[in-house]
Amino acid sequence: MKKKLLVAFITSILMAMLMSFVMTVSKIGFNKNLITAWLNSWFIGIIVAFPLSFFLPPFINKIINKFID
Repeated sequence: MKKKLLVAFITSILMAMLMSFVMTVSKIGFNKNLITAWLNSWFIGIIVAFPLSFFLPPFINKIINKFID
């Protein structure tokens, strides 16, 4: 359980960081407000990504197993 939480936490941090950066740059470009806007987006992204990365994989595995097995 600890490993699952740690993997979900690290995955959500990295994915939220990269995705929020790309989305922020594509929306406002490289300007003086980039870092502030990006950090705000990153924070929101982590709040959404962590529960999703923890709770979704078991459901996704069940769906995939129905089609593959």
